[in-house]
Amino acid sequence: MKKADLFFNVLRLPIDFIMLLAAGLTTYLLRTKILATFRPVLFEFNLPLVKYTYLVLIVSFIFLLAYAASGLYSMKTRMKRFEEFIKILVSSSAAILAVIIYIFLSQELFNSRFLVLGGWFFAILFVSFGRLVVRWLQNIFVAKYDFGIHRVMIVGDDEITRKIIDDIRNNPQSGYRVAKHLQNPEVSEIQLAIGNPRAQRAEQSSYDGNPGIDEVILTNPNYPASKVVELVDFCNENHLVFKFVPNIYQTLTTNFDIDSINGLPLIELKRTALDGWGKVAKRAIDIVGAL
Repeated sequence: MKKADLFFNVLRLPIDFIMLLAAGLTTYLLRTKILATFRPVLFEFNLPLVKYTYLVLIVSFIFLLAYAASGLYSMKTRMKRFEEFIKILVSSSAAILAVIIYIFLSQELFNSRFLVLGGWFFAILFVSFGRLVVRWLQNIFVAKYDFGIHRVMIVGDDEITRKIIDDIRNNPQSGYRVAKHLQNPEVSEIQLAIGNPRAQRAEQSSYDGNPGIDEVILTNPNYPASKVVELVDFCNENHLVFKFVPNIYQTLTTNFDIDSINGLPLIELKRTALDGWGKVAKRAIDIVGAL
């Protein structure tokens, strides 16, 4: 995983917590200082600010657990903004529903529905804003200052290779930088380019310095299997990340899914992009249309 992604994914946790505290306090102050002029406050004696702050701390941890369960702290992928907002909306709703159920089952007197609904609304608003700020900071530090970037070597020379190189160069905020591009090299050439002393002595050629490569991405679908094994071993020995594009990727680049059985990776080729709820929705539309 890229260092920048790791850092900013970890940073999202305390930022979310701060935003949740701010959302709770904003709700309380809005109700007691602004809306109180229109509707009297009935809970100021049994729920003062200090006691309310303790409740906000507890509820904030419930929200964080809901966020974690929904995958908002996943280290695997960078979510798109809309997907992230939907997860915040759903998990915040689940968390506030748990709070409402607790209030109902405990039969405690709670005189302000605004604190509950307002806290839910501002939590979604503030957390979404906080994550936008983190994204903005990440784009600035990664794109402009190369913070936590991964320098990659691309091995291959086809349409997929060119597409990956163009995407990396056109999106500096992705955190990747193309340090080397070799079309169809021998493993010894890759070792020499990365800076393997043994390969350097074997080739007896000049060496211009290690370009600081962190990852090797194999995009050549016809690279011999024996060379792939040798390349993987070399990457493991030198603590390099090894990634590859499967051969089947050239036949279908959109409708696929990744699964595993007992730790073995499986790539499923789909006849259509419709799957899961999409298939259910299509079937429901078909039935309604037929009726």
